[in-house]
Amino acid sequence: MEPEFINSNYQLIWREPIKNIDDFNKLLNWMSGEFILYQQQEQTNGLKVFLPNGWFQIALIEGVNYEYEVTLKSKSKQAIALKYNRIISVIDHLKRFNRTLLEVCYP
Repeated sequence: MEPEFINSNYQLIWREPIKNIDDFNKLLNWMSGEFILYQQQEQTNGLKVFLPNGWFQIALIEGVNYEYEVTLKSKSKQAIALKYNRIISVIDHLKRFNRTLLEVCYP
């Protein structure tokens, strides 16, 4: 995924499906724990984390299916790549955790 350069900032925006609101809240909790050293602002439908060269936000998209949107902004292309990889690693970890939990509960 290649970031766009808009108004002196690099920006990445993507959406991901999620099974239910409990998984979304778990994702927010894990993201909050992963970025605990940064200033955070909890919102009613998401989380915003302020980073040294930018910020990222995770917001629930209301609709028929559960979906969330991640917006990542940074002044540095290298910094946005590093934060993107860190965010994706938490998302992938949640997906693996849920898949393993299903396999254990419903073999």
